[in-house]
Amino acid sequence: MNIAHPKFDPQKKLNDVGLLRLDREVQYNDIIRPICMVLDSGFNPKLMDKFQVFGWGITENITFSEELKMISLARRDPIHCFNAETYSKICAGALIGDTCSGDSGGPLVGEVQYMDNLIIAQIGIADGVYTDIKTFTWWIRYQISNYKSP
Repeated sequence: MNIAHPKFDPQKKLNDVGLLRLDREVQYNDIIRPICMVLDSGFNPKLMDKFQVFGWGITENITFSEELKMISLARRDPIHCFNAETYSKICAGALIGDTCSGDSGGPLVGEVQYMDNLIIAQIGIADGVYTDIKTFTWWIRYQISNYKSP
């Protein structure tokens, strides 16, 4: 089941977030693993400045990658990103390389100090400019807590 944000605007890429309810339990292994999302109200991703993003998008060879690719990014001033002026976006980039067509929807991750542990957590969603999932905490919590199984 797909749950799209009801105020998603594809033209402006606003509220570009959704959830996917799987029809069966995921079998985790060395390749398939869960990722954390910090929904704690005290967490502020705006203080983070280093990220990684993953995807199978188009590479320098102009073909979709057959293996998962990763690039390290740094937070940038929003004036450097098209359509990053809203509070729900993270502007990030690298001197060489970036995400490309086919990477949209992939995770933007970073190291987060959570309680006594340093964890890798999803901070955003790749969509050209990165959707800041922290701004959608209320919506994510609502969707999860109000889910009624068929």
